[in-house]
Amino acid sequence: MQNFQNLRFSDAHQRDCARVVSSLLEADGQSRASLAAALELTSMTTSRIIADLLDNGFVTEDVAERRGRGRPGTLVRLNAKRIGFTVIKMTSYLVEGALLDLQGNIIASQTKRLNDAADNQQMTVFLQQMIQTLRASQPDMMVHVGTTILVAGIVDVKKRVWLITSRWPQVRDFNLAEALNPVTPIVCLFRQLDIELDVHFKAETAPVNTAALLHWGWGIGLAYCSRDVTSIAHQGPFGEIGHWRFDTLQDRPCGCGNRGCLETAVALPVLLQQLGLDELISLGQEQDIGGYLQDASFADHADMQLATRLVARALGNMCRILFPDRVYLTGPFTSNQAVFTQLCSQFQAEGLVGALKLPDVIMVQTENQDILHSAIRPLIESALGNLPAIAAGNYSVSRKV
Repeated sequence: MQNFQNLRFSDAHQRDCARVVSSLLEADGQSRASLAAALELTSMTTSRIIADLLDNGFVTEDVAERRGRGRPGTLVRLNAKRIGFTVIKMTSYLVEGALLDLQGNIIASQTKRLNDAADNQQMTVFLQQMIQTLRASQPDMMVHVGTTILVAGIVDVKKRVWLITSRWPQVRDFNLAEALNPVTPIVCLFRQLDIELDVHFKAETAPVNTAALLHWGWGIGLAYCSRDVTSIAHQGPFGEIGHWRFDTLQDRPCGCGNRGCLETAVALPVLLQQLGLDELISLGQEQDIGGYLQDASFADHADMQLATRLVARALGNMCRILFPDRVYLTGPFTSNQAVFTQLCSQFQAEGLVGALKLPDVIMVQTENQDILHSAIRPLIESALGNLPAIAAGNYSVSRKV
């Protein structure tokens, strides 16, 4: 069930309409009686709500399968294609876009490569065109609520500003809310690491209160969350440990303008060139590269061993700052068992403080569908708070989430 604490409704009827849609998102195909019981509504109130939602195309009502004698009942179902969202992932060499409906089903998708030297203006044109192309595939009656952009690098989530990314070094202080205002009502900006950590943290069955996720790929970054407080990562720039500096690397220039950053020794393109595997860079997507690295023998290569030691040291330092209960590790190098084993061994050798023990490192992969579902959650919340505007076709103006 969605969180309604941050939503404002003009009256109880609007709130209850949103509650019914939210309930159907959790379990589609419910009878009026079951909805009334679950939401503690009277039958008369439920009838008014269903009538409103039917008139505005948010739900349909089907005849249920007959069981025994008597008149067959009806089931209320979401018209998921009434509301749509776009998600754009910009965390690899290829940019992936998708148009999704209210239930997270992919209606259309697009994958394109953006010029490595793109600046803010070129990025604006590229993203506007991708959103417009995806929206051209909207079914009839679908209202596009907004767009979530998932990026890597340093971001200010609240201001929706992409401050810096090693992938497109000419993109600086890029205000996505302003850039995309002409083509989408709402813009949400997140680091993909935070979205992936959200997916794995919510799936935890063990009593884990805090968790961190370290991604080792084109760049190296960190996400952190706790069940008790809002994620640090959602307050502003956070977790770009790829730009922690090491004396060992002080002669190596970094795209950020400094020297000796961790990424100069451990980033995917750097290591692929050192390992003689630079032809894999053309594959673009980390998961594709990971498939090739899975069975390759390079764990004993001197540059790979240096990278593993440095990542282990960075992990250890992170644990002395945040003390997470769980550490998830993602990225193409973790698909190689020899590299992963060496990393875990060196990480445990780092030690923590006194008798405190380091957490286990868990290698995980995040399914694309799970990322997309998590990415549209704030847009779903916004949609539920604005059902009358969507019904009236007045949702084209720019809004804040």
